[in-house]
Amino acid sequence: MFSPATGTSTGTSAGPSATGPSTGASFSSAGGASLAYTGPVNARTARKIACDADIIPVVLGGQGEILDLGRPQRLFTAKQRKALIARDQGCAFPACTMPAHWTEAHHIQPWSHGGTTSTDNGILLCSHHHHLIHQNEWTIQIPDRLPWFIPPPHLDPHQQPQRNHYWTLC
Repeated sequence: MFSPATGTSTGTSAGPSATGPSTGASFSSAGGASLAYTGPVNARTARKIACDADIIPVVLGGQGEILDLGRPQRLFTAKQRKALIARDQGCAFPACTMPAHWTEAHHIQPWSHGGTTSTDNGILLCSHHHHLIHQNEWTIQIPDRLPWFIPPPHLDPHQQPQRNHYWTLC
């Protein structure tokens, strides 16, 4: 459990945990997190919050020892965002018409799973489609420097890649 007073974890969880002293968050390998003032959240919500926040995780072992300090560059820089805007022009999800200033830069290969913060691993998504990507089984590929979306089998059994053609028409 995370102690906001000390900024450390008590190590009471069964496995490694991560804490965020400035956020009052406690993350557990048991599959969720506990946020200051709001309490427990599921793993999906914790991943979404970590994706959107400027957090460098500190992973602690059962005795409170530091196992990992994370990587320092998770957020896209202003120059990288400008490059993503030049390529994607707006939300890259198929048929979406949200302009670039209403989008978020998303890591295709999650940063938490070793993905790099680079334009080759980034894509612009509006908040709605950013949440959809995190909640669903859509995959994103950029084989020809342009983003392609592969729907989950329950939406398209043939999983035909799709692109957003709206921005190419403007």
